[in-house]
Amino acid sequence: MLNKLKDKNGETRHRNKARDGKRNIIGARVRELRRNIRPKVTQEDLAGRVAKLSVNLDRTAIYRIELGTRAVTDLELAALAKALRVEVADFFSKRKTGER
Repeated sequence: MLNKLKDKNGETRHRNKARDGKRNIIGARVRELRRNIRPKVTQEDLAGRVAKLSVNLDRTAIYRIELGTRAVTDLELAALAKALRVEVADFFSKRKTGER
């Protein structure tokens, strides 16, 4: 589904949005992986880890990614994987955390 937006010049743009309202397909998996890390990793902790990798995602951005209401760039995805110590492919996997 495409949503029409007006940019600052008044021109119409389109924004991709899945039919279910989600802006990404990895959010639930990010939350699952984050919650299964020991010791516990909060959204704030994850934001800090990603910031150390020179990617600007604050706690609110992490929250919105996990909710599925914020899109994720490839650079952000790579930083999230590194910060959570998983492979990028693990975000698209349905298997339990820790299984290989």
